[in-house]
Amino acid sequence: MNYLWYIVCILTTLHAAILRDDANTKFKKCCKAYEPLLNNETAVNECLNKYCDFDVLSQTTILVVLKHCDCSVVGSMFSCASSNYNHTKCCSANGVSGKCLEYCSANDGVPPNYLDYFL
Repeated sequence: MNYLWYIVCILTTLHAAILRDDANTKFKKCCKAYEPLLNNETAVNECLNKYCDFDVLSQTTILVVLKHCDCSVVGSMFSCASSNYNHTKCCSANGVSGKCLEYCSANDGVPPNYLDYFL
């Protein structure tokens, strides 16, 4: 009977490990789900496939994304990156302040006045 319990524990642990994805994997999978909806190969190749990656996004690359990517693509990426979850507490704890906190809330989509956040 102890062996059966041991096997159940191992299988449960393996199952949880397989189902659990890290944030970057979730981000990429979410962006992939938007590809068929865009009907724009350039938007998919130049924006979603290139920038839906937390290892690629930075303060510098976000300016490129905002300049080159269509608003609907940026909105989709933002939705995927945030998981539509309010990250305000985490952002505040990590030094994000002022108008930039609007990006952490994920309540109303992507804030439309981008330049306010870079000044």
